[in-house]
Amino acid sequence: MVNNKPAVGALVMLFPEGGKEAKYNAPSGTVGEDGTFTLSTAGSPGAPAGKYVVTIIWMEQSSGPGGEEKSKGAAKGGGDRLKGAYAKADKSKLRAEINGETTLESFNLKQ
Repeated sequence: MVNNKPAVGALVMLFPEGGKEAKYNAPSGTVGEDGTFTLSTAGSPGAPAGKYVVTIIWMEQSSGPGGEEKSKGAAKGGGDRLKGAYAKADKSKLRAEINGETTLESFNLKQ
């Protein structure tokens, strides 16, 4: 959630606390219309148990041919609506703990 509204299309990624920021096999999910996201890891549902640093990137959207939404600036690394505040594990202050069947509390961010 950003300013109490769903950050539709935002990418949420979890990185083990104290570990290196790996871009592959990190649990991740995309925020839906209702503000929820479901994590998957390497194509399997869920995330391994543990403590994580949470990163969130919410790219600007633009309409492509035919009206479909496309991320703007993804190839250049720009266009994050959150201005990179939560984009890197070494700077994000967001944390989560996964223990089996876990439902995380909403992250209510400010833009």
